[in-house]
Amino acid sequence: MPINPFINNLSSAFSAHPPTPRKSSPREELDDDFATANDDNNGDTVEFSNKSASKISKKIDKLQEAQDNADELQELKEQQQLLQQLDKEEIHAAKVKASFWGSIPYIGPFIGIFSNVFVSPESNVANRTDVRLNGRDEDDALKQEKRIKTAKIKAALVTAVPQVIGFTLTTIGGFMTKHAEENKKSTSLAKALMLAGTIIGTTCGLTTLGYWLGEKPASKDFNKTL
Repeated sequence: MPINPFINNLSSAFSAHPPTPRKSSPREELDDDFATANDDNNGDTVEFSNKSASKISKKIDKLQEAQDNADELQELKEQQQLLQQLDKEEIHAAKVKASFWGSIPYIGPFIGIFSNVFVSPESNVANRTDVRLNGRDEDDALKQEKRIKTAKIKAALVTAVPQVIGFTLTTIGGFMTKHAEENKKSTSLAKALMLAGTIIGTTCGLTTLGYWLGEKPASKDFNKTL
């Protein structure tokens, strides 16, 4: 009596499928080749056929190539980390310099800000030593120059803030002194404003020291805030 096709299909559907064999690594394949060669050991000498010797040689070369690639990758990572650190140190030096020029009394904010706003990163790329020596791609150098420009403007602005506040308070205090006449209260307030303005204005020098001594290029948070 013929078996019902439906039962046949159902049986096939629930039958176990053979597991997919795991792909051996080159090292495992090489070990298998040596194990097979040892099975054919003749006395004290293992006899390799030309085919087996060629196969093993190719796998040894493959393993060596993989090791060479790993060493090269590690070397490239170290070079990348070194370049990133040098870039951070370059940005740090630029911020210190911009802050120093920005701390000059009265004219500092103009020098620090306007001297950097109109700088062209594209023009600076051609003057970079690493680009001229073909040690760096121009597009990558341009990104670095843009980062430097942004950092210098930021440092100049931060340095300019106490100067602007101090100059404003000193100016108001001087104006009040001229028009106070004999009003002692107004005179005292004017002197207090002028003193506060002088103190706040001189703190811009502390900003430069803060960049120079307080900011660490090796830090993960370098240049992410002020």
